[in-house]
Amino acid sequence: MDARRASLKWQFSEVPSADDEIYILSPMEQYRAALKLLRKEMAEIMRSEAFRSKNLEYEHLIGAAFEAGFIRSEELNYVLRFEEFWNPSVPKWKAYMNFASSLAGTAVFYLPPPWNLIGAIGLVLTQTKIANGNKKPNADDNWNVII
Repeated sequence: MDARRASLKWQFSEVPSADDEIYILSPMEQYRAALKLLRKEMAEIMRSEAFRSKNLEYEHLIGAAFEAGFIRSEELNYVLRFEEFWNPSVPKWKAYMNFASSLAGTAVFYLPPPWNLIGAIGLVLTQTKIANGNKKPNADDNWNVII
């Protein structure tokens, strides 16, 4: 948890004095590597005799790591939300809305000439209304910048 930097080191020859190549992992690559190692460790634990009939979850592993002292109390909330931080869950209605919006945005370009401009303006106005919610319009706004 306290790693400031993670890297992979390759040595291409068996001579100890040969040049090494070091690849520094980005935070997202660190997350992916940690997740793969965690899944591997959990699969090995569930193959053991002690946990063969049990179904272990991520929260169980975090609880055991906290009890064993591998995770400090300051890190506990962060670790429990680790997956949500990198891969936030999108509600189904929002996923459908994003799909419909992208489909409508693409379909607007295939309309005949007078309708594609009207459709594009309508799509922009609809998306700004959705993005702003129920916010009152500002009298100082210049609507001519959209066109």
